[in-house]
Amino acid sequence: MGIKLKILFLSVLISTGNFCLAQIKYSAKFEFSFQKYGFRTITYEAGPNWQGYNLKEKPNGLNINIANGISLAKNRIFIGLGLAYHNFEGINGLSVLGDLEYIPLKTQLSPLINFKLGYNHIWNQYSGGTGTPYGEYLIGVNYAINKKLALYLKSGILFTQEALFIPISLGLRI
Repeated sequence: MGIKLKILFLSVLISTGNFCLAQIKYSAKFEFSFQKYGFRTITYEAGPNWQGYNLKEKPNGLNINIANGISLAKNRIFIGLGLAYHNFEGINGLSVLGDLEYIPLKTQLSPLINFKLGYNHIWNQYSGGTGTPYGEYLIGVNYAINKKLALYLKSGILFTQEALFIPISLGLRI
């Protein structure tokens, strides 16, 4: 490769990298959700050490979630890590999760799609509590107040602690 071609290649690489980095911004999300109990996803036959299902009595839940991450594509894509506190009618728990959100339109009012995957641990009747995978698939509507601030409302399905829930979430993204 000639020196001129190397310089041209390096110049294009640097300018493209600077453009891509300029599009990446720190972002955070704060959510509150009500989780309506749906049904158990697994049914057990009671054994000698069985103390009941992880969540007894078909409990509804409350969730407070904070996620930190980056926004890409002019705040239309969010990728982050989050921590959530859960209360399933007196059974407390924490979740650590990855959060991916996509807003397909550039308009002030737009639909959104959100995926969350992680791990949930609750302190229930079992010694040390129980831990299970955590997964959410949500769709909703996003209202961009300005370029840096948005409110959203979403709902979908949540799987955790061997149960399905229907969450209704209200959130703020900065």
